[in-house]
Amino acid sequence: MRAEYDFSQGKKDPYGNLRRSDIEELENLADLKEIADYEERERRGETEYYSAKEVWHMLGLDAENHEK
Repeated sequence: MRAEYDFSQGKKDPYGNLRRSDIEELENLADLKEIADYEERERRGETEYYSAKEVWHMLGLDAENHEK
């Protein structure tokens, strides 16, 4: 948060890209955790609507989406 105050005078924030990439990485990890949790619930028979494969596809993390 300190960097935001240091660069609030119109100066370019050299840490902006780093933070953005860190946030994207954390979002990707959160997606992977969500899928892992869903797969575990699917194994226990607790899911009703989507298979784990469909969840991977909806999040765009399956092999089919990476080939494009």
